[in-house]
Amino acid sequence: MRVEGNRTWQADLPVELVREWSPPYARTVEVSLQNPETQRQTVTSIDLPIGLLGVTTNLASLVVSVR
Repeated sequence: MRVEGNRTWQADLPVELVREWSPPYARTVEVSLQNPETQRQTVTSIDLPIGLLGVTTNLASLVVSVR
């Protein structure tokens, strides 16, 4: 997924997509960042709201940002 920004960026992901990519009841997601100029890759763990990937939360989208 391509995002815009330098040190601060944001990506809007539909909750259904996060559910497809993650195991049920996950509390975090791993975000891999790659600099297109240097090809350097870093991985960051992002905390999800409790219950987001359970059966009780009904959200339309999720905003993920790294600073």
